Amino acid sequence: MKKIVLFLAMFMPFCFQSNADAFYGGVSFVSAKVDFGDYDAGVGLLAIKGGQELHENIAVEGRLGIGIADGDIKNNSVSVDLNYYYGIYCKAKHQIDRFSLYALLGLAGAEVELESNVPVPPGFPSTASESDAGLSYGVGVEFMATDKLGVNLEYLVLPDIEDVEIQSIGLGVSFQF
Repeated sequence: MKKIVLFLAMFMPFCFQSNADAFYGGVSFVSAKVDFGDYDAGVGLLAIKGGQELHENIAVEGRLGIGIADGDIKNNSVSVDLNYYYGIYCKAKHQIDRFSLYALLGLAGAEVELESNVPVPPGFPSTASESDAGLSYGVGVEFMATDKLGVNLEYLVLPDIEDVEIQSIGLGVSFQF
């Protein structure tokens, strides 16, 4: 939690220099790979984001995603769910005509849940969940279809939870307000 507060404190001075008309929001469908080393599962999330451009090349962005599709490992004997993720990012971007290339760097958190699909012996839990927060990063490209509507594709790496790695690809739309 101290890391998140420190990260936010670093960007607060820039928020007062921002343009009032440079706020944006969006929604994405995210396909994530949850990797356990020997096993991995694909899960789906629905994510929303909101951000404020501080400069034509820099923005601060917040995100929240919730799991909408579970994955399975070990011949469908274990169900995997990425329950949620959240994050705050610094977004550096470069505009080329109607396209924008961008990189994300920030702090994020996530929760992964495992549930047995087969009977377990009495006294043993059938579900387990872990959550953690840490460094997150990614890259993406956005095409502005109109002055206010954009379509984006991105690759995002969420923080490791114990020994679990989470990588995602998202396809979304964004709206300039």
